[in-house]
Amino acid sequence: MKVSDNHLAADNERSEQWFWRSGIDIADWEKSAEAWLPAQATLNALSSAAVLPDALGGLWPKGDQGVKLADLYSWFDGNHAHEEETQPGYPPESRPIPRADYTLVKKTLSKAVQDGSIWLVFGNDSVFHDAPTAIQLDADAVLYRPPTQLAAIDLLPAVLNTPFWPHVLATTSLGQEGLDFHV
Repeated sequence: MKVSDNHLAADNERSEQWFWRSGIDIADWEKSAEAWLPAQATLNALSSAAVLPDALGGLWPKGDQGVKLADLYSWFDGNHAHEEETQPGYPPESRPIPRADYTLVKKTLSKAVQDGSIWLVFGNDSVFHDAPTAIQLDADAVLYRPPTQLAAIDLLPAVLNTPFWPHVLATTSLGQEGLDFHV
């Protein structure tokens, strides 16, 4: 959906904003809105919900597999489509994904990671509910669905898989040689 804001623009100028998979936050938008095919649009704003697995069905793998950032960037080149379930019980329909600059997609992904909607892993770095750095937003980074949250009971000694259970780890010396174990 494209909304043109003619009453704020000077003669022969029009400002516009594209909306895709997000709410339209403009007063009286229905008076100046035009419908366009997404394949012909270039987004200048992108909701963080638009990059999540539920919004891009058929592209995100099912289950625990992740998606490389480079792949997700490529989905917004104007040549890809996702599958959308329009009615329960019916087969999904193919829908075009509008074009968006990768810097906009990167900014949107960063917000989704910070909001805890998606989990980013780059090398040994794991980023969730925190803003990823520019280095962590590398094209080789992998995005996953949010991890399952642990309950406090999951951290009790009886639940943890430890070689010391049911014994207690005790040490009388700690030095360069390491721990001196006594069970």
